[in-house]
Amino acid sequence: MNSLSGSARAILATLIYYDGLNFPLTQIELESFSIPVSKFDSNLSRLDFISAISELQRINLITEKNGYYMLANRQSLYEQRIRRRKIAEKKWQRIQREVRWLRFVPFIEILFASGSLALENPSLQSDLDLLVVTRSGRIWITRVLISLVLSLRRTRRTRYEVIAPDKVCLNHYITDQSLAIPFRSLYTGQLYAHLMPIFFEDERLVRKFKIDNNWIKNYVTQWSLPINSRRRVQQNYILRVVKQALAFFLGGRVGNWLEGLARDYQSRRVRQSRDFRTLGGRVTIDDTQLEFHPHSPERRLIDNFNQAVKARTLFGNYLEKDSGLRA
Repeated sequence: MNSLSGSARAILATLIYYDGLNFPLTQIELESFSIPVSKFDSNLSRLDFISAISELQRINLITEKNGYYMLANRQSLYEQRIRRRKIAEKKWQRIQREVRWLRFVPFIEILFASGSLALENPSLQSDLDLLVVTRSGRIWITRVLISLVLSLRRTRRTRYEVIAPDKVCLNHYITDQSLAIPFRSLYTGQLYAHLMPIFFEDERLVRKFKIDNNWIKNYVTQWSLPINSRRRVQQNYILRVVKQALAFFLGGRVGNWLEGLARDYQSRRVRQSRDFRTLGGRVTIDDTQLEFHPHSPERRLIDNFNQAVKARTLFGNYLEKDSGLRA
């Protein structure tokens, strides 16, 4: 077993990680989201991908069912994935409906679907995660306006709701001038590799996001952002005009004043909340990034992954670190 190729170890480690998410992978997904071979083989000597899979199947470390790969004795994950794929289709329709209501909100540059929905692994109880890219200097106003629209529609998840099926979770904002996400780990790399750009008007900014977050390739073999996905919500001409008019009105001194008010009020509320002091997660608030993951599953997933690879001596001293969560 210690003689496994670098490719085989990379595939096995990837399936161990996704086993923590109860998520089997297709061959195409394995080729794309596999942990890079360089983490396991400094000489980059790798077998053919298919040969590496066959190698793992031959020694009964992984199994396959109807084109989906998973750890041995975990075939039940196949049925779960098929069920959740059907759930995901309905949830995509719901998030697309909510995004259509946000198309007139000024300073929204990109809306990414993320989390279990982007992975197409939601349960019936899952909410709908969005990563929002705003115009620089207007991150606080944009958060207020998005929250207002979704609150009026009663589709915004609040911090008081432990479970909020089909509600929109606005847990991460960045700006068009701070696209590089600084929190980096196997968890975040795999998480953001699955991002789906669901609304945007400038393809160049989506491409710049990918360039600025090239660090993700340290954790996945291939990464592409599907710009022309069927999930994308197109802009409406009338709503674009409304959006531009609001952006003009809020783009000068009035906007600067309102941005300051929004910053003072929101940052004070966040700092006073219990979530800001929660250990094991992360809450970040500044003019370039707003991140609200006080109860992130990252540490649990990374710890479980490390325990699983440590139990298999073929990985040597290989371990992953979290992205800098609170102790």
